[in-house]
Amino acid sequence: MDKDTTKSAFREYVTPLNVSTILQELNRLKMERYVKKLGVISFIRLVVFAQVNQIPSLKDISLELEANESLQKELALDSIRACPKSPQF
Repeated sequence: MDKDTTKSAFREYVTPLNVSTILQELNRLKMERYVKKLGVISFIRLVVFAQVNQIPSLKDISLELEANESLQKELALDSIRACPKSPQF
């Protein structure tokens, strides 16, 4: 993959993901039963966005999401926040 190339990153990591297969497996395993806002697919997209844009922290990802309306629409989220009981990345 080309170093720091957005299109290459998405082509290599996101395009091969079969969203319907992932969602079927999540339903089968009942993994998203208690998810309120940030589901697995949105999370993957957000992490790839942060990686491609070299966003260093969860706080910075949150700030970018709040400032970026097109990202909000893509992920169907208007904000995220760190929760005291959430796992650390």
